This record gives sequence, structure tokens and C-alpha cells, in this order.
Amino acid sequence: MNDRAKRIARLALFVASGVVLLVLANVLPGGRLALLAVASFPVCATVMMYGRLWSAGVFFVTAILGGLLLPGTGTILYVIFFGYYPILKSILENIRGTRLVWVLKYVVYTTVFALYLVLARTVFVASAGEMNLPWLILYIAGAAVFFVYDWCYSVMIRLYIEKIARYFP
Repeated sequence: MNDRAKRIARLALFVASGVVLLVLANVLPGGRLALLAVASFPVCATVMMYGRLWSAGVFFVTAILGGLLLPGTGTILYVIFFGYYPILKSILENIRGTRLVWVLKYVVYTTVFALYLVLARTVFVASAGEMNLPWLILYIAGAAVFFVYDWCYSVMIRLYIEKIARYFP
């Protein structure tokens, strides 16, 4: 099998695994956010194996298939944050200055949080009733979860580079 065929087969597997994880996120609502975070791992693997352009393709195809096949807001959360975050993370972490990188990540989180609030209150009016906590508490708790998510993503990337990457030439 030549390199091009291997690449296309791997990318198709990444898309398929992303869609399966989106399906699981819709079927198992208790673990929705965790499954959406895991659904972005194929995009992350694509960034590390083939670069940002190919990973953008995996993200877009997964998002389109998820949007066409699945009901609910799970795919929307994937589209507005989880799906593209590995690509954005790889771009941001090439910037010098750790503080600047964290400030930019925080800006991204704040923007996505505000966008989700607007969507929840205008487009998804039925789900807005489920938001019983005040938005400030959600924002602070979400920020804490976001920074843990980012740290876990960094650990996962390091694990991939040190233990797994050598098996996928």
C-alpha cells in the first residue's frame, strides 16, 4: 500500500471514529462533554501525523457528518469548540511566551462560552431552561474545566509522541 492510500485510509478512520464518538455523546448525555472532548482526539492525531491542513479536513468532514446524522446540540458543541481546538492549540503553542498563550486560550474560552450562551438562549430555547445555575457560576466552573481539559490534552499529546507515534510511520 503506498503512502497516499495509507493516509487516506487513516484519515477516513479518524473521521469515522470522530462520528462514532459524536453518536455516543448524543446517546449517553451524562458523559456528553467528556465524549465530545474525546471526539476531538482524531483531529489531534491528524495534526501530529499530517499537519493542520489535513486535520482541518478531518474536523470539517466529521462536523458535517455529525450535523447531518445526529439530532441535538452535541454536534454544535463539537463545531464551536471541541473539534477545532487541537488545531488552534497547535497554533497557539507555537507562540513564544507562556502567559500570552494562556491569555489567548482564555480569550477563546470566553468567546466560545458567550457564543454558546447566545445560542442557548436564542436558537435552543428549550435547552436554555435546563441552565438552572447562574451564568457566572457556569463561566467560572467552565474555565476551571477548560484549563484541566487543556492540561490533559497536553499530557495526551506528550504520551502520543513518546509512546505511540513510533508505531505509525
